[in-house]
Amino acid sequence: MKILRHILILPFIFFAILSTDGESVTSWIRKKVEHLAARQTLNDTVHLFCSPTLQKQYHEHFYAPFWSSDVRIDELMSLIRHCDVDGLQPMDYHLRILDSLARKTGNENAATRDILLTDAFILLSSHLLNGKIDPQTITPCWNISPVDDRITRFLIELPYVRVGDFYRSIIPQSHLYEGLRLQLKRYREIEKQGGWKTIPSGKILRPGNDDSRVALIRKRLLSTGEYDGPEPEQPNFYDDQLSEAVILFQRNHGLEALGTIGPQTLAEMNTPASERIRQIEVNMERIRWLPESFPDYYILINIPDYMLFVYDHHIPVGEHKVIVGRTYRKTPIFHSTLQYLVFNPTWTIPPNILKYDILPEAQKDSGYLAQRNIQVFESDGTKLKPEEVNFASADAPGYTYRQLPGDQNALGVVKFVFPNPYNVFLHDTPSKRLFNRVRRTFSSGCIRVERPIELAQYLLMEQPEWTSRKIDKTIESRKTQVVRFNRKPEVFLVYLTAWENDDGQLQFRDDIYSRDEPIYKELKSSPDESN
Repeated sequence: MKILRHILILPFIFFAILSTDGESVTSWIRKKVEHLAARQTLNDTVHLFCSPTLQKQYHEHFYAPFWSSDVRIDELMSLIRHCDVDGLQPMDYHLRILDSLARKTGNENAATRDILLTDAFILLSSHLLNGKIDPQTITPCWNISPVDDRITRFLIELPYVRVGDFYRSIIPQSHLYEGLRLQLKRYREIEKQGGWKTIPSGKILRPGNDDSRVALIRKRLLSTGEYDGPEPEQPNFYDDQLSEAVILFQRNHGLEALGTIGPQTLAEMNTPASERIRQIEVNMERIRWLPESFPDYYILINIPDYMLFVYDHHIPVGEHKVIVGRTYRKTPIFHSTLQYLVFNPTWTIPPNILKYDILPEAQKDSGYLAQRNIQVFESDGTKLKPEEVNFASADAPGYTYRQLPGDQNALGVVKFVFPNPYNVFLHDTPSKRLFNRVRRTFSSGCIRVERPIELAQYLLMEQPEWTSRKIDKTIESRKTQVVRFNRKPEVFLVYLTAWENDDGQLQFRDDIYSRDEPIYKELKSSPDESN
């Protein structure tokens, strides 16, 4: 590999030795790059964002210019000018000063331009690969961090590879990203054409109603594609064709899809195109944080969508509604691997739930714990009688509180465990009626899953001893049993408030944890140090 690398850079060394201009540019590059070891600015004025990587690459390249081809320079400049198609800002990548240098002559200016082009290339490529924002600074719970070395390898191979080909190889290849890229273009065009008019509030509209707002609603849905019918003879009449379009709109926005138009549906319809563009850009950034490709077998949980999907051989094979954490007990974002399930689990009550939920109730009612089948233990395992415990004392939080299996157990009849630092897992729940709600933020951080036995049956499908009958009998026994999976899906907890589904329908969801705005603000700020 080292021999190949030196062969690749021989043209630059040859160029530097035989050409007076080339040699002079190389000399200027050496001076300017070596100066970066003391200061992170070029010519004491221009801040460089990728200085350590840049210094290393020029040193290994014997300070020869990387961008000696006008064709490659034009390709990179075009990529920078049009990076807004990926929701990024061209001015983040030295565009203004690069444009001014293009009109200047002289070897020092050529050296400055080469260094700035390299810095811009490394920074933009890094942003396209891994995101502009460090996810830890925006969402501290996100632990997915892709890493790639193709950026520096491309610089070595630059004389032989087109910049456009490299760009196409590093942008996320998932349908999620490509879908949002196309939708970003479409919504920018909608905004350019003036967006849509605000629909006034008023009484709830139902199919069969006659109202002047109906014509506005039809035009609103025509602009984003939910309605594609002709202009009716009675534009103010809420007919069946419009009802179908409204139901589609409601589904695409995570609303109760009944065709009735009330305040929530109007609020979504009146959200301006500019705000939807922001939402798309934010979620393109989130997708850049995800792995470049998903494994063959995995579970995807999208928190704002309140849904869990099982993928096998990259094909969706199951979907389940979920309940996620309250706004003050947020479900974290992370990646893990499902290891085992527990039938008839006990529940050891976490400290925060104990402090804020259990102990206050136990102080009011001495029989509260017994009614819910909760036992109390000292640190050495000695079992205590709840009626003998002073739950208002300083010792009370130090005991272990464990709920036994049964109808009232908060984890239901099964839980699914995947290692993570947050003590979060999937589980059943006795409060199944909550799955009928549209907004499902009711948990303390863990994820409650609808139809958990069905999920367990699929996950145990390749362990033939675990028949449906055996699962039922195990649950009926009320004895705790751990079952390890032979085939273990990876688990991804993500937070997407905009994406395109498999039918090509753009989906929007409420930003339930108020995470979009900080990301958008950072996206529009000047870039931080990226390495």
